[in-house]
Amino acid sequence: GELSSIYPDAMVIYRLARWRPSDLLNAFIRHLALNTIRRDNLPTVTRLICKDAVWEFDAVPDTKAILQHYLSFYWQGLMSPLLFFSRTSFAYASKKIVNEKSDQDALKEALKAWLGGYTHHGESADAYHRICFKDMDILNENFASTALGIYAPVLAAGRLIPVAS
Repeated sequence: GELSSIYPDAMVIYRLARWRPSDLLNAFIRHLALNTIRRDNLPTVTRLICKDAVWEFDAVPDTKAILQHYLSFYWQGLMSPLLFFSRTSFAYASKKIVNEKSDQDALKEALKAWLGGYTHHGESADAYHRICFKDMDILNENFASTALGIYAPVLAAGRLIPVAS
């Protein structure tokens, strides 16, 4: 990949739509790559600018270790299907970490994202997910540890800045 839109004060990533957890993860991985380079002329801040919010990441210590952590999930996913679904996993992790809720409450939030509702489709409606995880209870301990393993570093490093509509 390539890092672009690097300005003196920040790397800027934008999306002319509402933000999604997959955008957040993508921006964070790019942020880690930028901060791994460590040159004086490069910024250490990354901003994800979307229609409804701005996420900002400051410098993160030990970026190489975090990237290696993510690579371990990547390799694990190459060996067998990884219980990671961007919206469902983010719903669980954010409820658990940001809102400091119990596992049970976080799993209820994840179930809403997985099943969807009247106004939106859940991730369970994805044909690939239905084929890969047919007849499987995906909201298990493995799901929870994967969701936290992937989104905990993102939520620890990033901050959400609401945008007036």
